[in-house]
Amino acid sequence: MNGLETTGTMNQRPLNWILLQLPEATYAALQRHFTQVDLQVGMTLAEPEKPTEFVYFPLSGFVSLSVLTESGDSVEVATIGHESLINVGPLIDQPVGPHLATVRGEGSALRIRSAVMREEVRRDPALLHAVHQAAYLKMVQMGQNVVCNRIHSVEQRLARWLLTASDRMQSNSLRLTQEYLSQMLGARRSTVTIAAGDLQRAGLMEYTRGKIRIKDRAELEKAACECYHTLRTTTERFRPAALKKA
Repeated sequence: MNGLETTGTMNQRPLNWILLQLPEATYAALQRHFTQVDLQVGMTLAEPEKPTEFVYFPLSGFVSLSVLTESGDSVEVATIGHESLINVGPLIDQPVGPHLATVRGEGSALRIRSAVMREEVRRDPALLHAVHQAAYLKMVQMGQNVVCNRIHSVEQRLARWLLTASDRMQSNSLRLTQEYLSQMLGARRSTVTIAAGDLQRAGLMEYTRGKIRIKDRAELEKAACECYHTLRTTTERFRPAALKKA
């Protein structure tokens, strides 16, 4: 699925959950300003304390939001994919944001200039509601991550993160290095290596040269902390009606 496929009831509507829920007139007003862009791993979509030029609606792939320290270390605070949008700050009159937004799963997105999007939000209550939804989902993730990083083991958090990435990519095969995982989990690489080894020996996943394949999703869900199910349940509440199974 390339993210541009549509359901029979949503003619020519891309499969981004925010866009799917908009009234036809609201979507039409945005559509003429969209540019489709490829999301390549490592691409930066926003930097801390720098003006945010564009808002992105992911169609596939996913983006990591991270907090940077003065020493250059980083910890992921949220993972955003087709269920939401990137760079909500300018839409609530915050021209610069606090996070580094980096593509971690390749895909595509629709891009619109922040200034244009902000004006549309100001005049259209339906679009403002959608922005509030995106901000809420981001806030919930950030809050849950605080609990997760404080209480749960690296192995539990790794299992949870792999499941989340799989959901965003809609695939059990992921391109992820242990160095990247250590940054996202805020743990030493050696600690992540041990946790990954334990999951691999248990037959839940396999890791070879930057590629991870989930082998037993049901058991991996059992190995993950409760945060995965909490966040998935919250996110599913916002699944568009057009995508829900009859």
